[in-house]
Order: sequence, then C-alpha cells, then structure tokens
Amino acid sequence: MDVMTKKERARARLGACGMLACLSGGLLLFLADYPVQWPWLQLVAFVPLLLAVEGARSALAAGACGIAWTLGRVIPLGFMVDSFHLPWWAQTAVLLYLMGLDLVFVLLVFGVRALRSWLFALVVGIAYAALEAGDSRLPMWGTARTMARAWSIFPRAGGLVSRSGDTVAVSFVVVCAQALVVMGVRRRECWSFSLSAVLLASGALLSFAPRPLAAETLRIAAVGWGPTSDALNLGARIRDAVAAGARLVVFPEVAFEVSPGGRQATEAHWSRLARDGGLWLVMPFWDRDRPGNRVAVFDPRGQKRGEYTKRHLVPLAESFPPGDGAPLIFDVDGVIVGVVICQDDNFRDIARLYARRGAQVLVVPTFEGPPAVAPYHLRNSLLRTIENPMALVRATAQGQSAAIAPGGDIVALFDHAQRGVGVLVADVPVAKPDPGPRSSVHKGLPGDATRARGEAATVACTGPQLERICGTICTIDQERMPRPNPASRRETSTPGHR
Repeated sequence: MDVMTKKERARARLGACGMLACLSGGLLLFLADYPVQWPWLQLVAFVPLLLAVEGARSALAAGACGIAWTLGRVIPLGFMVDSFHLPWWAQTAVLLYLMGLDLVFVLLVFGVRALRSWLFALVVGIAYAALEAGDSRLPMWGTARTMARAWSIFPRAGGLVSRSGDTVAVSFVVVCAQALVVMGVRRRECWSFSLSAVLLASGALLSFAPRPLAAETLRIAAVGWGPTSDALNLGARIRDAVAAGARLVVFPEVAFEVSPGGRQATEAHWSRLARDGGLWLVMPFWDRDRPGNRVAVFDPRGQKRGEYTKRHLVPLAESFPPGDGAPLIFDVDGVIVGVVICQDDNFRDIARLYARRGAQVLVVPTFEGPPAVAPYHLRNSLLRTIENPMALVRATAQGQSAAIAPGGDIVALFDHAQRGVGVLVADVPVAKPDPGPRSSVHKGLPGDATRARGEAATVACTGPQLERICGTICTIDQERMPRPNPASRRETSTPGHR
C-alpha cells in the first residue's frame, strides 16, 4: 500500500511539474512578443506543451495541459484587454475565444500523437498555421496575433513572409521544428533532431531578406498629437511641413469633424490650404451628415482628388457603415501613393490590393486607444511593408507616428504619447515601381497563389457575428476621441522633425 502511495505521489509531482512547464511555455510565447520583444523564445515555447500532450493518457489530461499553457499566454493579455474598457461580457468573450482556440490545437495534437514522427510534426505545424490563418482573418485584430509579427522588429528576418506572401509560414516552421524535437525525445529518434535542425536552418536561410533598393525618396510630413487634439492649429502644422520641404502632409484618423451642412465650406477651406502651401493634403474627418470614417485628398492646386472610407471597422467601437475597400491612388511627383485608415492596415487585403495597383507609399491616418496598443499596432504595420514592396507612413494620435521603408526598416519615429504634438518629416525611401499599367491589376506578387489557397481554406472561419463580441488592436472609444473645439483653443508646441 505504501509503495502504491509513493507511486501516486511521484505521478502527482510529475503531473504538477508538467503543468508548471506548460504554464511557463505559454508565458514564454507571450514574452516573445510584448513587452520583452524576444521573438526567439517562440522556438522553445511549444516544447513543454507538446511533450505533455504527446504523453497524456487521456483527452482530459491533454486538455488540462492545454489550459495551463493557454493561461500562461492569455492571463497577461487579459490585463491589456481590460485597458480597452470593453464591457465585462466582451472581455470575457475575447479571453474565452483565445483559450478555446488554443484548446482546439491541443486536442488536435492529442488526436494525431500516434502518427509517425515526421507526419506528426507536419500535421501539428499545419494545424497551428491553419488556426492562426483563420484567426488573422477575423475582424478583431488581423495579423496582430501572428508569430511573424513578433519577428517584424528584425526587418532583415522577414524573407519567409515576403517570399511566401503570408505570415503562416513562420508559424509552421517554428511549431513543426519543435514537434520534431519532442518526437526525438519521446521516441529516442536521432533523425528527428537532425530533421528539426535542417528545417530551422532552411527557415533561417529563407528568412534572410536583403534591404530593398530605393529608387528615390519622397518627403512626407506626418502630424500627430497625444490625448489633446491639435486640430485647431491646422494652418500652423501645415506651415511647419511646408518649411521642412514636405510634399505631402498626413493628419491622424478623424482629426477633423464636419458639422451638419458644413461639408462644402470645410472642403473649400482645406482646398485653399493645399493651394496656398503648394502641397498634397490627406485630411481624415468625421462627417455628421453622412456618418463614416473618411479621408479626403487635395492636390497642390487645391483640387479634391477623392475620398476613402475605412473598410475594417473596430468591433464594439464603430457601428457606422464600412467602406467598400475601393483604393484611392494619387501621384505625388511621380510616386504612387495610396490611403488606408488605422485598423485597415492590421489586415493584408487592402495593402495587397494597393501593391497590385502599383502603390509605392501607403499613408495611414491612425488613432490609438490604450497605450498598450501602440507598439502592437506599429509592429503590425511593419508587416505590410515586408509583405509588399511599398513604404508606409502613419500619422497618429495617442501613439507613434512613423515613416517605414519598404522591407520594414523604420526611417523615423515620433512618440506622441510621450512628446505630445509634433510634425514628423522624413525622406521616405520609395521602391522602384512596377512597370505595368498603374490603373490595372498587376502580375501576381510573391505568394499570391499560396495566399489564395489559404483564404479559401479559412473563409469558413470568418464570421461577422464575432465583430460584436471581440476587441481589436486599434480600439477606438468614439466618445473619448478628441474633437476640434473652437471654444477651447490651446497653445501647442511643435518639436520639429527628425
């Protein structure tokens, strides 16, 4: 009887150690991204979970290991979700969804654990990549939760994304390699270790991305501010940009509000400012007559060149009609420029469409919500320049304005949360344009075929009903959004450009 008791105690201690290891693995996966920013932690974060699940005696035991792992990953994220000021039921729904997604992966791993080692690793890698692909196409956060986004802080390591045309290639390599290591440990197969090393080496080799060659530069000014709007000093900010030699000025998302019946007078004012400054203006605004999150573009002659309406709305925060995603493209001194708004650049689709139409620079008026969102969103923006041969300029309220070169290198950065109102002026490197006609869809970009198959495979995972229950990387609380207030003009300072 005492012997059995000792065995039970030993088994209980072993189980507790396994659960603790799984919890630590989930925490490592969280820390790989934020706030530590050590993406290489991803290379070991799955090992404890896969070891525990592969050796589990029942689905219930495997599920317990999965819960421990996902808690290590989700609990720290819960503090961020709380900062979004979502209703309690929405916060709970988001966390349950994240945990449920991880548990689905765990049960899939448990179900295929009897396969041959190489086939087990292949299925596990594909399963995680497929779940990630489906998650990235839902309306909450786009590619913000992908493993590839954590690596975007190293632009020269983005080759796997740019070559495949999707972020799931990174997830597949990372998870599949760790599954091979686990099978090598469990089944004492040296060749599994060797195959894992070959897979990681191949992934590292394909991940190397040389710095894209810039054919020219375009000087662009991005105006931004902190919690207090500087929209009333519109003229002063434009004069700062003109003095710095900018050819294009971008303001933050919904920087301006058009009062009922005031559209014509407002556009006439913006037209005059563009004509007097002799430069292009990108003016984000909210129209009370036609509710919508829009951008109007004016050329140096003061002519309006079109409007763009935000396509990807923020669940629970934006309930007005979305745009159709139709691109707005214009030529600034021979450089083709496109426009999206905030949440739009968390997704691949519109940026990809602009790249096919020959856009060389994407300007992104942005409004960040809680401070914790800003670094996530910025690094997600880097992915768009790694996936597509274009530069990106974001003008941000309550976040970081940035100029990003093709390939993901940050040319200039201005943190408005710390420095307040400012104008970032940068010479943005521009890649050589596609020689095809700019008005038509160009030949396929790298990874288009792979991406099309992935979209077809995951379209069933997307559902508009989730827009009502989930938060997002770029949450906007409309009621707290700064608006122009003629009655309270404030003194502001402009730190200048970098």
